[in-house]
Amino acid sequence: ADEDVFRTLGKKMAAKNKYRVGQISRTIYVAPASSADYYYWQKGSISYGVELGRRKVPHHKRINSIVYNTKEMLYVFIENF
Repeated sequence: ADEDVFRTLGKKMAAKNKYRVGQISRTIYVAPASSADYYYWQKGSISYGVELGRRKVPHHKRINSIVYNTKEMLYVFIENF
């Protein structure tokens, strides 16, 4: 089932940086009609919403480390398609 695909891919991605995995509404906040929902509904595609920090806008000095810490996770996502 698609839910299994999402869960398996999410766990592979999170293994790279220890991020929490799950539905946006259960792990972060309620996001009705998110872009991930829209693309799945319209195209049947897999998309993920990934929060890259604890603040809406990270301090500019943290951006390089955030990018560095998430690049392996992104590679896992890309390699699965």
